[in-house]
Amino acid sequence: MSEPLSPASTDADSDKSSSIALNLTLTEQYCGEPFEEFEPKAKKLCESIWPDAKRIELERIPGGSCHRIVAIKVLPEAIDIKTATSIWRKIKQVLHILFKLLRSCRRRGQEKQPRYQTGFDNYILRIPRFPDPPEELTLHHERVACEFAEQLLTFPVPKTVKVCLVSENSIGNPYVIQERMTGQPLDDLWKTLNQQQRLCAAKLLGKILRELAATTAPAAGKIDPRDPTRILAPPLPSHPVRPNMTELAQPMKPAELLRNRLAAWTENHARHEPYFPYAELAKLIKDDTLGPDDNYYFCHGDLYPRNILAEVVDQRRIKITGIIDWDLAAFAPAFVAFEAPCWLWKMEMYETGELEDEKLRIGAADEPVRDEDRQLKAAFEETVGDDWLRIAYWKDVEVLRWIWRIGMEGLGNSTYWRMADAAIEALSGRAFGREWGRGGTKTLKSGSGTKASRI
Repeated sequence: MSEPLSPASTDADSDKSSSIALNLTLTEQYCGEPFEEFEPKAKKLCESIWPDAKRIELERIPGGSCHRIVAIKVLPEAIDIKTATSIWRKIKQVLHILFKLLRSCRRRGQEKQPRYQTGFDNYILRIPRFPDPPEELTLHHERVACEFAEQLLTFPVPKTVKVCLVSENSIGNPYVIQERMTGQPLDDLWKTLNQQQRLCAAKLLGKILRELAATTAPAAGKIDPRDPTRILAPPLPSHPVRPNMTELAQPMKPAELLRNRLAAWTENHARHEPYFPYAELAKLIKDDTLGPDDNYYFCHGDLYPRNILAEVVDQRRIKITGIIDWDLAAFAPAFVAFEAPCWLWKMEMYETGELEDEKLRIGAADEPVRDEDRQLKAAFEETVGDDWLRIAYWKDVEVLRWIWRIGMEGLGNSTYWRMADAAIEALSGRAFGREWGRGGTKTLKSGSGTKASRI
């Protein structure tokens, strides 16, 4: 991203700055080490993990704002011809048995969603761009979130091979290594798909969200990496003390939780700011403001096409080969977890980056103009179900998401103040909590503290 322009900058300067920004990699934008310098260090790390490998190859992959990504291919140690022949005979015997079982299953009509099992020699190295303690912990949070999601979904999620939370290694950073999944990011694949394949994608996305919505917990937060039957409370920094990242969450209704957090933010920070509207906002949040559903639902937190891997099956179908980047996964209220994937029927806006603006998601229920987009929206809606849609399409749901974001993150920039002012105006002038459905879900039991039973 280019630096802010000075008052003396010309339009030509602006165009030049924009052009330079577009040509920068994310690593360069975040002042990271160039790949040419980083590669030998990463290779040394891999050689320490796979000392018997015949060859290790690295490939730079575009990362995101939070992680640098490197693909790893490990070629196993060479074997002699006699050993290889013996192994091949055994493989053929196993394949013969598998083919017989497959034919038997087809005769009985027992078809199942295919699950891709990644090969042993393909991996992904993920390195936090900002390796402060909260970012380090996200590596373990993502590992346990993937393990939890794997139990809920009929779709593949990454398998973690190794997590390192310290910087005393050859790359000088914490890291995680995951098995690499096949397929392309859906936003890259989308432009090559026909309408039938896109309709298939819409139905698969509806199924993913429906499966995630089938699990609830009595408290909000991320799964505890130390004990996946517990939930960690969202961190609440006390100025200037560092946030407590390991406090257990307690069962609490969303309205009560938000009031408590807004009060805490006010107590910790109001004296440092000339204007701090959070106390006024907290007074307007009543027990029925957020709707009748007091459960917290497990959600991905960033389910956009860049984090969905897929490949074409035939002229009418695609398959999801992986759902990646679970570092934001957590239990959240229904009005946060049930976020309509507007990008399905607004792909042009998504490709320009506009769709991630909260204001542009307010009209999620509005019918698209193009016939093809209306078909995609209808296919998704038919699959995900009315209970989910009743919350996702509620007319004021985006305001509630603003309030939740303020309560969880507290301070950021002037945007938070504007969101708080807008929420105060909305809550003062409208009645919230109408026509909310609970849906058919199964609830995780709580024990001492907050215990989330594994499914």
